[in-house]
Amino acid sequence: MDHQRGIREFVAGTGGSGLYDFMATAKPGSERRIKTWGILKLTLWPDRNKWEFISLNGAVLDEGSDTCH
Repeated sequence: MDHQRGIREFVAGTGGSGLYDFMATAKPGSERRIKTWGILKLTLWPDRNKWEFISLNGAVLDEGSDTCH
């Protein structure tokens, strides 16, 4: 995450077809790659946000929060 110039971006391609393998190398700036079925839960406020990636069995596999700028 580039706190000076960038925004946080989420890519959650977990709906529809089967799961694909990742590219061999993560792109610069990637923080986490998870290959499983689940949901991305976003909670948004005017000045901050929170995210959770929750697997089908209810386990939180990734979570975090950040402020808006």
